[in-house]
Amino acid sequence: MKQHDFDFDDAMSVVQFFKKNKVNKGDRKFLLKTDCHPYNEDGTPNLDISFAAIGFATGDTLDNGRPEYTWFVLSRKLEAQGETLDKAFLKEHKEDLMLLEPVDDLKFGIIFLAGGADDWDEL
Repeated sequence: MKQHDFDFDDAMSVVQFFKKNKVNKGDRKFLLKTDCHPYNEDGTPNLDISFAAIGFATGDTLDNGRPEYTWFVLSRKLEAQGETLDKAFLKEHKEDLMLLEPVDDLKFGIIFLAGGADDWDEL
């Protein structure tokens, strides 16, 4: 699997993302899609694989007038822990949610939790 050049020094909270993109408070929207599919090499969707993604408004609009979103998926660590990207997860972790914007021409950035380090007492 290809490694990508994410820099955790660039991580930001959702509020910081909106502020960085100068998104007005009334325009700070998100879209949660629970049935996304990756594309095969021939450009068709691979319906055998499904994942959830969340888009946060960037403050810009597309040519058709709809808001533009930057999209994020859960980190592999959160997926391995059995977490699911849904409204319950977002509500539970609202204060700890951290974002890494897409890099290397990826379509999705990564969501992880602040303070997600291992428990020191378990060593």
